[in-house]
Amino acid sequence: MGALGQILRQDLVANLNDRFDNTLRRITVSNGSTGGTEFVFNEAETPPNPETDPNFFNESETDQPVVTGFTVFVPTQLTPEENQIRAWLDNVLINGTDYNITYT
Repeated sequence: MGALGQILRQDLVANLNDRFDNTLRRITVSNGSTGGTEFVFNEAETPPNPETDPNFFNESETDQPVVTGFTVFVPTQLTPEENQIRAWLDNVLINGTDYNITYT
């Protein structure tokens, strides 16, 4: 299914095309890469072991993929709209979601 999820990706593509390429609808979105939950430790700390420290691990957290980014493919004819596209994406995405705009 991918990091964005099929429904979210379809909604995102539909909204981008509705707003910026309503007639030809050429904007597409790639799935982002996924990874597991990332734990951060100080250098002096020893990371917990899931077998000996089971209370450190919340299964709902470790089961969820982490979106590390995705790509929005935009026709080169829409290059002048880049600031508006970025502003719209920044407004609707979860703060800190990483994305790239690639012109095709």
